[in-house]
Formats: sequence, structure tokens, C-alpha cells
Amino acid sequence: MGYADTLFIAHFMTNADVGIYRVMLNFSTISLFLANAVYSTLAPKISNWYENKKISEISNTIGKSINYGLLLGIPACVGGCILCESLLWIFYGEEFVSGVPTACVLFLFQIVCIVNMFISCALSNSGFIKKTFFGTVIALGINIVLNIVLIPEFGIIGAAIGSLIGTAIGCGVCIIFLRK
Repeated sequence: MGYADTLFIAHFMTNADVGIYRVMLNFSTISLFLANAVYSTLAPKISNWYENKKISEISNTIGKSINYGLLLGIPACVGGCILCESLLWIFYGEEFVSGVPTACVLFLFQIVCIVNMFISCALSNSGFIKKTFFGTVIALGINIVLNIVLIPEFGIIGAAIGSLIGTAIGCGVCIIFLRK
């Protein structure tokens, strides 16, 4: 989503806005760091369980993985929002502090990404990669439409909101597929 956002920000806004947005997006990914460690161990296990018809193992593990991912990601998100202004000031300078509200929205976006990461992992490694693709296309389509609508009106925070909403809806679609 971040690359689509960057293209639309570049079209509707300035290069400085693109730079601030990219820094905020990169800054917010700290909440994904620990969840990625949990995620990286899941794909081969889910594939194995799916091949051996151990569907309940997949269901139980995905639920626990989402909980662990959120247990690690939410404190990073909250801490990131609390410390965002100071950290941006120290590491990037005064001109990036204007991106604090955008960073906070992007931290929420990363929390949705954590859930989506585990749901997509379950679908993809259980033989339903087309359904994962469909959820991703829906998320991207919504994000593009919202970027066109929100960026001219709200700037870079509009791009962050578009990513948050698009990814949340795409994740919801994947959850529906997973429950079937």
C-alpha cells in the first residue's frame, strides 16, 4: 500500500510530503518487527497441517499467533505514538515533526497489517492463495480510490487513512474466506 500512497502523494502534493510520508511509514513498521518473527515460522507448519488434514491445528495456531502478534505490536504502536514527536525530532529533524498525526494513523495501519499477515498466511498456505490475492486486490482498489479522494483534501494523513481503511476491509474479506 505504501508505494501506491507514495505515487498519489507525489501526484497531488510535493516531494517534501513524499519524504515525510515515507519516513512515517518506515517509522511505523517497528510494530511489525516482532510479529514478523512469529509469522516466519508459521507458513511451513500451516502447509504441513493442511496436507495432513489437521485443520483444527491451523485454526488454533492462527488465533494464538494473532494474539501474540498483537501482544507485541500494540505496545510498539502505543509507544510509537507517545514517543513519536520526540523520536522524529531527534532522528530526522524539526521538518518531520509535522508527520506525527500521520505516523499515529500508520501505527494503527500496522496493527491491521499484523492481523492481515496471519490471516493471509493461513489462507495462502492452506491452498487458498487466490482468495488471499482477491482480498489484497480489494484492499488495494479501496486504497487507490481513497487516495484520490482523501489526499487532495487532507494531505499525507489522507493517504494513511486510505491505507488503514483499505487494508482493514481487505483483511475482513480474507477473514470471511477463512471462516468458510
